[in-house]
Amino acid sequence: MYQGGIDISHNKWVGKYYKFAIGARGFLGSESGEYTTDYPHSTVLYGISPYITFNWHYFGLGTGFTLGQMKLPLGSKPINSYNEVDIVTKDYNNLSFLPSLNLRFGPSDIIYVEGTFPGLFPSTTPYPLYTAGIGSGLGKTDGTKAAIGYCDGVYAQFVYPIKNKVVLEALYADNLASGNKSKRIFSFGIHYRFLREKKGFKIN
Repeated sequence: MYQGGIDISHNKWVGKYYKFAIGARGFLGSESGEYTTDYPHSTVLYGISPYITFNWHYFGLGTGFTLGQMKLPLGSKPINSYNEVDIVTKDYNNLSFLPSLNLRFGPSDIIYVEGTFPGLFPSTTPYPLYTAGIGSGLGKTDGTKAAIGYCDGVYAQFVYPIKNKVVLEALYADNLASGNKSKRIFSFGIHYRFLREKKGFKIN
């Protein structure tokens, strides 16, 4: 699976640690090798995710939803419920709407634990369904992030802001399975932040 995404958000930062953001994220990609009702082909995945986030030094909260074409491991459904060229891989369902939630506990610039449901938030991809891991801002408060964790497998994520406006994000996830149950994904996203800063402080 390969995916790319773009994110545009309005951000309000007060001091080093209080941050509020409202925005929308879009993703587009393809997944190959999955059988449909007539023949194997690549499945196009796409969607848009409006969201809102609040972040303090020791706590963060984000919520939103996604509209689009997604394929998530939410259990199988009867074969007669599929239409022509639908995905028929066992244990996966096609979804067009999904709410999301993200929680963080711990100092954002040092080390923290976080969890997301589904895994598309705040990353660019609808796989995996959830993540739970540890991350660090590497001593910075500008949104820099390096994280690893569990997602019905393992994942690694890196986020790097450039001059507090353009943010690059990369994610790799692997379910550590073999054969036709193997699932690996690499996604890359670009964010643009419209940033409003309170005068008298400097973001590092």
